[in-house]
Amino acid sequence: GGTPTQAVQQAAYTDGRLILVGAAGYLSYSDNGGTTLNVVTAPDAYADTFNSVAASGNYVVAVGNAGKIVRSTNKGVIWTTVTQANSYAGNFQAVVMNAQGGCIAVGANGEIQTSSDYGLNWVKRTPPASYSGTYYGVVLTNNGVAVAVGSAAAIHKSTDYGATWTTKTKATSGYSGAFRAVAIDGNYVLIGGDSGEMESSDDTGDTWIKRDLAGGSTAQINSIDIDLAKLVGLVVGATNLVQTSLRLEGVVTQVTVPAGSDLLKTGRTYWWSGRYQDAVGFWSEWSKPTAFATQANFSYVRQPSNVSPANGAI
Repeated sequence: GGTPTQAVQQAAYTDGRLILVGAAGYLSYSDNGGTTLNVVTAPDAYADTFNSVAASGNYVVAVGNAGKIVRSTNKGVIWTTVTQANSYAGNFQAVVMNAQGGCIAVGANGEIQTSSDYGLNWVKRTPPASYSGTYYGVVLTNNGVAVAVGSAAAIHKSTDYGATWTTKTKATSGYSGAFRAVAIDGNYVLIGGDSGEMESSDDTGDTWIKRDLAGGSTAQINSIDIDLAKLVGLVVGATNLVQTSLRLEGVVTQVTVPAGSDLLKTGRTYWWSGRYQDAVGFWSEWSKPTAFATQANFSYVRQPSNVSPANGAI
């Protein structure tokens, strides 16, 4: 129990249980929102990094470096290694699972693998246009629509649970950086990447519109989540980037991370939930709880103070 001793890469939540994965084969679960963490030994003495985890009901799948896929059928208590499709030895960067047990795992060298049985058996899929970059994020709906994003501004879409893929045109023609995060709710998709690049789609990823971060921020976007019913969005990234949107139409509100001892602590998992108040004064329902994790080590840059000359001096 207690605070993770390794860098946490991602968290998943299923039926009241929080599941964390990270560096050095780190696997853990919590039934009290992260207050107490139960660390689990990774199978095969795996000591590399788990980069992503997805869960649905009792089933959990985690993926990591060196082509690792592990699976649990009891919400993260016991894990077993799964044989993936093609002896892939690259790094899996992301995995997603829908309510029917459909899974998609993506990674370096354009790797895409799918499963239809909660991650037990996997099939290699072919990326569009001979794409050989690195996928960093993927989403999958219950009706089989999937969007994967990656390096070289890649946006790829599938409508058959990841079996076949097509390339979609980004909104910013000159952008060539990586897209590192993607979220979907209904038909609405939001993606983010380097230099503050953020784009949205309201037709499940077919067409895209550029969106601007608050304050003209150009920070790298590492994580995105949205709740369309509540019109709430969250963007988290480099240089203490934490921004929210109450409209999901490109107008966002920046949240300033407190200074000094009130900063987010390292090696922790934080949960957030939001609501908004209309002009009459009525409050909406709370959004679905969502988690993000801080790194185990981080060097903070303190705001400098003026020493000389004195304020107002001529």
